Amino acid sequence: MNKTYLAIEQIASPIRRHHRQRETLIGLGLNRIGRVVERLDTPEIRGMIAKVRHLVRVMRLATELDLLEAAVRATYEVAVTAGIVRGNVLWSQFEDTVAACRADPKGDDRAITERINELAVAKLFIDDPTVTGPHHV
Repeated sequence: MNKTYLAIEQIASPIRRHHRQRETLIGLGLNRIGRVVERLDTPEIRGMIAKVRHLVRVMRLATELDLLEAAVRATYEVAVTAGIVRGNVLWSQFEDTVAACRADPKGDDRAITERINELAVAKLFIDDPTVTGPHHV
């Protein structure tokens, strides 16, 4: 789930450089100043970038996990932490699970889904007008 992509932009010309540098740029999919390509962050791509680092600019793109975390944060964080007694504990469990997934990108990501489901259920309790009193989830 946690694949990282790099955006690579060519910022200089390979003219008057060794022909291998031009070949490396072409291998990356670059052949004009200003062209931008997205490549999966692998050791091979990192090695190619290292050979032509003076000719390119590299930016890390948001991963699927980054985008998912941002969406969950926008939807649930304020509601859960402010609307439920000990909602901060529920939120910190979600953040710990995301950190664990980042630490082991090849690992199982079902724990994140479980935490998101818990946050969704908590938000349902908050939004339900028939439930009154302090929310204990």
